[in-house]
Amino acid sequence: MQRICKSLRIKERQLHTKRRKPRKRYPALKYEVIREEPRVLRLRNGILLSQAIPGVGLYLAKSGRVYSLTRYGLRQLYVNYWKKNTYGKRIMNGRGCGQGQSYPYVISQGITYRMHQLMAKAWLGGIAEGEVPDHINGDIDNFSYANLRVVSREENDRCGGILKRLRRLAAEQNNPALDPLQWRQEDLLELFRRLQGCDLDTAMPKEIERYRTLITLRHASVQLHDPSLNPDNMEPERREMILSNYRVEDSKDIMEWEMTHHCEC
Repeated sequence: MQRICKSLRIKERQLHTKRRKPRKRYPALKYEVIREEPRVLRLRNGILLSQAIPGVGLYLAKSGRVYSLTRYGLRQLYVNYWKKNTYGKRIMNGRGCGQGQSYPYVISQGITYRMHQLMAKAWLGGIAEGEVPDHINGDIDNFSYANLRVVSREENDRCGGILKRLRRLAAEQNNPALDPLQWRQEDLLELFRRLQGCDLDTAMPKEIERYRTLITLRHASVQLHDPSLNPDNMEPERREMILSNYRVEDSKDIMEWEMTHHCEC
């Protein structure tokens, strides 16, 4: 077996490095300024970008994409979703500090910015003292405008406890539909409002049954091609009457004629 000395291996590696294709650089995005205070840009495809911090060239869209404006133009930044644990091993994000929670972040000019804080400053009016950005469904990787709100620390802790109970119920009952990630943001906000000041041990089962009825009505509306069965299209009085009186034993076994008869009554 022929051996190659270390200097030759280094030369081969250097030649291989030189032969590599240069990294492709995409052209800068074209935009127009539509407002100065706070500064808002509009891309050619109509997407609006709001400046998160005055004086810092970071602009965010409502979808969660972040862009950097420098002297070279406007380009999209890469969002980091990884962190390292105490052993130096890269792990994915979790939902709690004990599960390796690490909020997504971007690095600009050597400074690290957390994405949920940038989104709150860009589109939610900023963060006052004693307030924090709250992820409505508990998914810290989803920092879009629809999944964020600015609340007090006490409200954030209370809603976090409700989400934790939902995840535990989904695992115990083997029902993925109860996982907060499968809920709509509007349904979760309504759940937080209805459980305000209530005992969770007694109120949570009733609210879960209410949510199952809501989901069943939406499925029946799609299966029967009848938009009037959708609770989102009902009047508030009729919607509350159906959700408070009707109970679903098993959403898989419900009959179409029974749902139609109940809604017509």
